[in-house]
Amino acid sequence: MSAVQSMVGEIAGAQFDPATTTKEDVQSALGTLRSEVEAVQSDAVDVADSVKSSLQDAFDSFESAIEDIPNEADTLEEAGAAAVQSAAADFATAWDDTMSELSCSATTTSTTTG
Repeated sequence: MSAVQSMVGEIAGAQFDPATTTKEDVQSALGTLRSEVEAVQSDAVDVADSVKSSLQDAFDSFESAIEDIPNEADTLEEAGAAAVQSAAADFATAWDDTMSELSCSATTTSTTTG
């Protein structure tokens, strides 16, 4: 989980540089995050349905923001990274809420947006 937490933090803005981060970079991370969200949805029986729903909704919004990046954009900065950063921050919050619900407080992220 710590590798996923690191990835969530990076994507959500803690180490996210829109000038150098490419659409491919984020799409690659998105695949890993999708797997983790699916695992939480199926395996986390102790997590309230509302928390699972919030996590899924936030992931879907993040995924949509990534899919909306124009193909001709080389970096997220060129694509207008604000929507991606906002959706990523929302996803990070939902992820943290889910981890808190699972009592995984040591693996929550701290994010900054820029």
